[in-house]
Amino acid sequence: MTSITVDSKTYAGQYGSTDQSERVKLGDTFFHNGPLGLSAKTTAGVDMGFNREPWGTLNSMTTGGKTYFYLTDAIGSVIGLAGEDGNKVDTYTYSPRGVRSAWEASGTDSASRPSFTRDSPAERARPRKRPQP
Repeated sequence: MTSITVDSKTYAGQYGSTDQSERVKLGDTFFHNGPLGLSAKTTAGVDMGFNREPWGTLNSMTTGGKTYFYLTDAIGSVIGLAGEDGNKVDTYTYSPRGVRSAWEASGTDSASRPSFTRDSPAERARPRKRPQP
């Protein structure tokens, strides 16, 4: 694949391998790969780093001088993002097939990351864990 078109806009792709398994650029975003997978991306001069555990699991990301920690469910799906102070800044939900559900913007960083408001229909419909007796 040399490019992809979304909403009449074409994004050129560039790969670091002949089998297209290592994308290094798509549109104006550069991808920086390490031995455990994607380690950073740069879009319009803004860096976002991805920190992983030694076995490859995502742990946190850094952007704009701030660190955010991934929150996962029992099967390892990312269901949220917490700031350095431990407060949740984003929530992610998925369909049974693993497709990201629709989202509403909230918070001061909503332009850079999709998130749910606590009152969104998707957040209200999300199953909650029951406390153990």
